[in-house]
Amino acid sequence: MMLPMRWILPVLIPVFMTCRVPGAPAAALPDAAIALQQDIRRELGLQRTRLSPRQTRRAMELGMDMLDRTGNWPADTEVILVVDRAPAVQLMWFVLSDPTRHDLTPLGMVAVSTGRPGRKEHFRTPVGIFRNDGQIYGYRALGTKNEYGIRGNGDKGMRVWDFGWQTTEDWRRRDALAVVRLEMHATDPAFLESRLGQADSEGCIRIPARVNSFIDHHGLLDRQLDLMVRNDAPNARAVRALLGAEHTPGPLQGDRIVVVDSSDPQAIASDPEKARRIQESFAQYLASSATPGAASPTGVAASPRPVASPSMVASVPPPAVASRPADHVSTALAPPSAPDASAPSQPATPQPADRTFAPSVPASYPEAPVPSQTTVPQPDPSDPSQSADRASTPSVPQSTAGTPALPQPAEPPAPSRSADRASTPSVPASAAAAPDSPPPAPQPIITIRPLPPSPSDMAAQAPPSQPFTPPEQDQP
Repeated sequence: MMLPMRWILPVLIPVFMTCRVPGAPAAALPDAAIALQQDIRRELGLQRTRLSPRQTRRAMELGMDMLDRTGNWPADTEVILVVDRAPAVQLMWFVLSDPTRHDLTPLGMVAVSTGRPGRKEHFRTPVGIFRNDGQIYGYRALGTKNEYGIRGNGDKGMRVWDFGWQTTEDWRRRDALAVVRLEMHATDPAFLESRLGQADSEGCIRIPARVNSFIDHHGLLDRQLDLMVRNDAPNARAVRALLGAEHTPGPLQGDRIVVVDSSDPQAIASDPEKARRIQESFAQYLASSATPGAASPTGVAASPRPVASPSMVASVPPPAVASRPADHVSTALAPPSAPDASAPSQPATPQPADRTFAPSVPASYPEAPVPSQTTVPQPDPSDPSQSADRASTPSVPQSTAGTPALPQPAEPPAPSRSADRASTPSVPASAAAAPDSPPPAPQPIITIRPLPPSPSDMAAQAPPSQPFTPPEQDQP
């Protein structure tokens, strides 16, 4: 009776894949490998770890050839990870390495995602052998989202294994290399984990969250880090905190991952030393191109806190000041000129600190304290009702009233006059300023103290009405 093939394949595939060459006797697995294989099936699931005969055989051949060419076989029997970055494969195997026989035995297989070239900042995952040698510890994901709402490294607490800067093919130019940071980490469980099995990353190796936790828990890539903790290295405390309390390494833990390409067996392997030199030259280029003294559009050197130097201050125009005389130009940056021997020496007059930017006309004038002050209105020559008042009131110029002469508005409004203004002295509307006086400035209403009339003035008769004549320039 013929049995269905779906019953026969699950039995034949594991037996077939434990052999390096078809027809060769199968190597007996150590007890630790058998226990690890059972843990893989129990924790990851049989559907996730089922082996594909043709792809597995090709990947093991490429992996063994790379280890032979580089002489990078591990010293002891341990587990290594083999990744096939071919676009049609995108798989990772848990492999038991036997350095004495130079043999690789697959224990399980899961789908992953490697680099997808052709987009901005997307490159192919580098090919080569990459070790987690303890020079770079890696870190754990924070679970934060980017601007698109994607948790690029997976949930909070997922491990991120960092293998440093590596070289890979630059798809933008032929026969060119690009430098990428190679990492292996989980991905967003809600949006991106379902897309595992196809090239989709920027160059890193994306793995499922359950696989991430499995590798972290069993320490399959943490051999060197566990040695640092056991030997109490200087950074053992930081390494112990990174590994976590649930870290239980087994006897077959390893420290390396092998990336092959079954679609391009002649792919150039990564050169970490060349990647380091490229990074250093690029950093020097950035340092040389960033000129610290680059001028800004205003001509001032860009600096968070610019220092007040003569060249900087001179390039920035001072702020404009209203009613600032033309001859009051700031000379703070100009060197002091030599004194003129022919000019007579004059005593220095103390000036305020902001003399250069202060207005020329003071804001107020001192006045003697008086019991009360009266606002003196300006007379209107065209009003005949005020002729008698002006005739009986002596004309008092500002210079005799104890207050400096100040310019007045050209056409003041004519306020209403009352009959009891006979005793109010009349003040000229304006007085001409001295030739060397500063330009006029708006002033408040000037108030002066009224002069009490003398008995002789009150007894005198008012002369005929005369038109109002302002005082002359030389009037005292």
